[in-house]
Amino acid sequence: MTVLAFTVPGDPVPKERPRLGRDGNVYTPRATKDAERAIGEWFKATNPGADPLTVPVSVTMTFRCAPRDVRVGKGRHQDIDNLQKTVLDALNRIAWTDDALVVTVVARVIRGSDDPGTDVRIEEAG
Repeated sequence: MTVLAFTVPGDPVPKERPRLGRDGNVYTPRATKDAERAIGEWFKATNPGADPLTVPVSVTMTFRCAPRDVRVGKGRHQDIDNLQKTVLDALNRIAWTDDALVVTVVARVIRGSDDPGTDVRIEEAG
């Protein structure tokens, strides 16, 4: 059974909604693009030579988020669904050939971590 695992250091980044530019074009916000690029790079660096999987997969994610001061409006907790979306979109065509192959997702958010990061484990579903 294939198991691929990696950790992306730093505060997890939730997927932002597409924006409408002044020229009428829709674009993905830079923070989302940068986060997706970083996730793909960490996957490739920690799983060298791994070809995209062509079988159903299960993905487990743990998001360790830095402390935020939500009492005074200086930060908001990231929604788990948007955090997952960043990871899943980043790994499409890198860790698996088609996102339809992701059949199980398990995710957890740890708030107030002194060691922020995103832990990802991918394994063949079975």
